[in-house]
Amino acid sequence: MNIFSQLYLYYFLISQRAKILSDSYGGAQKHISQGYVKNIVAPLPPLDKQKHIAFVLDKCNKLIAKYKTFVLRIGGNDADYSR
Repeated sequence: MNIFSQLYLYYFLISQRAKILSDSYGGAQKHISQGYVKNIVAPLPPLDKQKHIAFVLDKCNKLIAKYKTFVLRIGGNDADYSR
């Protein structure tokens, strides 16, 4: 049985977003099949490592959000700092 952190899995899937989108099909609204989703393989380190990785990534995302807010407040353009 594989035990995983939901937040870790979230960040893993976000990291795979570009590949998933490139593998999707359809016109205006892209689709991926249930089979495609079932075949996604996520590396599963021990649960404590997963939680640590997710914690660090979460902290980084919060800092990025604060930085973007700061840049916008001083008159910057959010598009200049997008991912």
